[in-house]
Amino acid sequence: MDCHDVALDGKRVLVIVPDSTRHAPIPLMFRLLHELLQGRVAELAYLVALGTHPPMDEDAIDALVGVPAAQR
Repeated sequence: MDCHDVALDGKRVLVIVPDSTRHAPIPLMFRLLHELLQGRVAELAYLVALGTHPPMDEDAIDALVGVPAAQR
């Protein structure tokens, strides 16, 4: 099964990603999901799962996802 098999057309999609205290290929995932879902979904949003960690500023989020805020 891949994302084309899931009925996402016209849906709002929320992707929950770990904060910078966890190691994961977030920039790669961010780019791939954007490429795969752009134009298919009504909205693609991301939520950084902070848990008990302090909030992240824009620079930290830019570094986490590998894309500046102006391009997200």
